[in-house]
Parts: sequence; structure tokens; C-alpha cells
Amino acid sequence: DPVLGLSGMKEMLDISTVPAVAIGAIDESNLRDVLQNGAANFASVRPINKTEKPEAALKRLLAIWKDR
Repeated sequence: DPVLGLSGMKEMLDISTVPAVAIGAIDESNLRDVLQNGAANFASVRPINKTEKPEAALKRLLAIWKDR
């Protein structure tokens, strides 16, 4: 599947009639932008699984999600 990027995701979600979950390369550095561009929710695996402190990573991601 091709990478949509934020602009492609926003374009698609602007015409969508259902909420969307963004997946793929979502982390603390871009989650806020993903949510601001229309994603209702997100999936983030690698940033949680590839750290020594997964609980802390999850808490940081959830704090961004709750602050949207």
C-alpha cells in the first residue's frame, strides 16, 4: 500500500463519512499532527514495543491523544 502522508490522509478524511484509525509510523513526534488532520484514533506498536519502558511510552502517547 502506498504511504498517504498527512496531506493524503486529511484529503481522504475530509470526504469520509466514518471515523478513521491511523496506522503506520505513528509516534510521539507526529501523533498530534495525525489527530489534528482528522484521525479519530491511532495504532502505535513499535514506539511501545521497542523501548525499555513501554508503560511510560504508552502514557505519553495517551496524554497526547487525550489533549487533542
